[in-house]
Amino acid sequence: MLLKNNHYRHKIFRIIPPIIDSLLLASGVTLMVILQQYPTNQSWLAVKLSLLVAYILLGVIALNRVNHYKAQLVSFILAVMTILFMYSIARAHNPLGILTSII
Repeated sequence: MLLKNNHYRHKIFRIIPPIIDSLLLASGVTLMVILQQYPTNQSWLAVKLSLLVAYILLGVIALNRVNHYKAQLVSFILAVMTILFMYSIARAHNPLGILTSII
């Protein structure tokens, strides 16, 4: 989309992202229930699930809702940064993720 390619307008590209987002959210909640690690008990999990919702919203902005190139680019960069931060939180089991080594 950022490359101004019209292939993204194909129907499959409008159907697949919401399915993937729903599966991500459902798997996160399912894993939380199976492991019995709830956001109220595990602060890192609360932050990670909140970032997952933010990632989904940024993806919606980057892919559909905005016609401005700069807004799409910023949303895409923020979405990638959100994924990386979620990964660091999952590895560290700490709400600060990678920032724990910096602070």
